[in-house]
Amino acid sequence: MGRKSKCKRRGSPFRAALLKGGASVYSPWFCRNGDFMRATADLVSIVGAGGLTVRLFSKNKGDTGNGTEVDASTSISLSSSGRSTAEWGPSTGTGIKQLVRYKFTASSVFGKESALFRMIYPLWFDAVNASTGVGPPP
Repeated sequence: MGRKSKCKRRGSPFRAALLKGGASVYSPWFCRNGDFMRATADLVSIVGAGGLTVRLFSKNKGDTGNGTEVDASTSISLSSSGRSTAEWGPSTGTGIKQLVRYKFTASSVFGKESALFRMIYPLWFDAVNASTGVGPPP
């Protein structure tokens, strides 16, 4: 019998947070559930002139540490209340490995800013091959 996975199947276990300006925090690790991932950040409120940046990190289950950033040129950035979405996939930077996590950074101009935000559960989907209907493109 195989071991049961300890990964949550629903998506990101990260719900909501108040992040002070200048601070960075990682979400817990969660399982990759497809070839592509669309993540949406919802900035509920912001105090001051700061903003929120969300980046995606990934690693394999046997790896240690914080993982590697999937793609430095793909992120979610918000400077006012609202939602923003980004997509990562196999051809985005290093690609998505077995485990993923977010890194949240609240920017600060005066050191007194804060951001109240949440992550909407990510949308996962697989690549489709036009000739066979399944699997990644050739």
